[in-house]
Amino acid sequence: MGGVELICNVTHKETGKVVIYVDKNGERTFFVHPNAAGIVDLPMEDKDFEEIDYLYLDPFPSDKSFAVHLNLAKKAKKFKTFVILNPGFPYTSLGFEKLSELLKYVDMLIMSKDEFLTLNKSEEEILKFVDYLIITLGKDGCRCISKIEGLKKIEKRAFKTDVVDSTGAGDAFAVGFIYGFLNNFGLEKSLLLGNYVASCNIRYYGARNFPSKKEIDEFLKKQAGR
Repeated sequence: MGGVELICNVTHKETGKVVIYVDKNGERTFFVHPNAAGIVDLPMEDKDFEEIDYLYLDPFPSDKSFAVHLNLAKKAKKFKTFVILNPGFPYTSLGFEKLSELLKYVDMLIMSKDEFLTLNKSEEEILKFVDYLIITLGKDGCRCISKIEGLKKIEKRAFKTDVVDSTGAGDAFAVGFIYGFLNNFGLEKSLLLGNYVASCNIRYYGARNFPSKKEIDEFLKKQAGR
């Protein structure tokens, strides 16, 4: 798989499932059946982190999820691994005091506007913990504040598109943004790429409508020509 090592651990006879109902405006309601996804078993040892440059954390549908991620983040920082957290409502609903226990070991925080408002904290207060804060703003695009660049704030408007199903839009944005960030495209281009991947995802039902590598290259080439 091109340098990708996939390590699987069977914990349940069924994989996690989510039944999603989408209304005419593309908004949705979730009914989660955790199954294997609710059984958190990640036996990562110190030697595993010796080969990891970046660690991406996203909540599991399990009461043990936060504790597991806190332990992993602590280990990651021992090896100077760059930690990215997409907390979602499962973690932001715990409150900022609890979330900050994890933020101490996080370099980049990616969250939605609603999740940000749930914390009832300013951008500056959050940036006391992380170096990068990225907030998705729905139809208004996204915003990034970088402590590395002297609290530089960058905003990018969303691409106009028909919204059929907003399921996975935040994850799709994260995929595009992180791809750009890891390839040293710079924050502005990475934000554009995040918006682009999210716009592709919401045009159709389901959360797996991602652009191909060829489409991404063509998009970046078009943006460079502007």
